[in-house]
Amino acid sequence: MAKKSKKGAKKEKTEEAPVKLHPAVMVKPDKDLWVTLDLQLMNWGFMDQKIPVRTSTRLFSIRKILTERHGRIKDLTLYLTAYLEEKEMKDEMMTLQEYFDKNTPLLEAQDKNDPDDKDEKVVAIYYDFKPISSGPILLDWQC
Repeated sequence: MAKKSKKGAKKEKTEEAPVKLHPAVMVKPDKDLWVTLDLQLMNWGFMDQKIPVRTSTRLFSIRKILTERHGRIKDLTLYLTAYLEEKEMKDEMMTLQEYFDKNTPLLEAQDKNDPDDKDEKVVAIYYDFKPISSGPILLDWQC
């Protein structure tokens, strides 16, 4: 067998054209502000709950969270910062920010994108409800 001949001398490296880079994609920071809702059930302290939500959250979403937590309930009433009639949150289509703007003193929310804003904003919301059935089946001995 014959030996393979070497191919010609190595080619000199040519300078490659610079690669065109696309401009960096800038993602806009989240404009929504956040608060931690301290949901406190009247007369029952161990059912309190803290949940972080956006201030753009509507009241019906908070009602839904409470309904999922407690089951079948009726006459759910929510109160902002105090258990007073004038603090009752009635309009389900209003956002939390709209309720905060109406409240005096004004409530502020936390900007999660702001590194200087370290303290957590906590807003107390008191609620009360009536159960659908006043006598649970397990405790009803007259069945």
